[in-house]
Amino acid sequence: MLTCLAKTSGAPTFVHLVASDLTPLCCSNHFVEKYCALELKEYRRIFKSTDEAGQLDNVSRRFAWFRRILDASSEEHASVFPESWHVPQHLTAKFAHLTRDDLVGVLQKAAPSLTVTALLEALQHVLEFENTMARQFKKPMSEIVKAATFPVHAPKTISSAFEPHMSVFVDAQDRYVVFGNSPQQLIFRRALSDMLAPYRSAARSRTSIDPAAADASASVLPSSTELFYFYGQNLDQCAKLSTGKPLFDLCTLHRKWLRIYAGKSD
Repeated sequence: MLTCLAKTSGAPTFVHLVASDLTPLCCSNHFVEKYCALELKEYRRIFKSTDEAGQLDNVSRRFAWFRRILDASSEEHASVFPESWHVPQHLTAKFAHLTRDDLVGVLQKAAPSLTVTALLEALQHVLEFENTMARQFKKPMSEIVKAATFPVHAPKTISSAFEPHMSVFVDAQDRYVVFGNSPQQLIFRRALSDMLAPYRSAARSRTSIDPAAADASASVLPSSTELFYFYGQNLDQCAKLSTGKPLFDLCTLHRKWLRIYAGKSD
């Protein structure tokens, strides 16, 4: 059927009528699944989770590869399949399914030595890709992944693979908070701002998050006003990464340090 459709791509109206009117839903799903498998066959070969290309620091290459495939598919095969079959969305959902499964394994393997920088950099690439797809299909990624035909498990976004590892991010905030000698001077090493600065700046410059780094990264907060301002920024940036358990854990951490601050201010 796929071969037949490809050969008749010069007559899209006739093909679309026949395909959409005479093909049962179960059969159309089978055709789409087969097509997606063929389009992503090379992806599974290139980006194996056991190879260098499939590692966390190369996650952006996965998305660059898929964008090329999606563009080519939309240009070359748009006249082959009926629009009602939503083939580009199915292809994206299948890619997301494969990528998430890969990253779950990669993150589990890297967990013992996973750094905050590596985690956030990879997650930022994932979120940028998901936002791009959401704009393209005019629906959130959580809805796009539901288009996957014959899913093995409940469809999930790629970024959800990072959720179990966000404790690395929250724990880092705890380590980078220290108090000054004066009860009224609370010193924060702005770990979060430093780590996310590369993604907000055009130059994407990197800064150190090493606790032993020079004190140039430290800021003195002489009042609770600045403390709450810092908390607001901290929570806002975390919410852009995750609105689940990590955000709750960060709130709990902030509460702990607020109580310590209140005690030292007495």
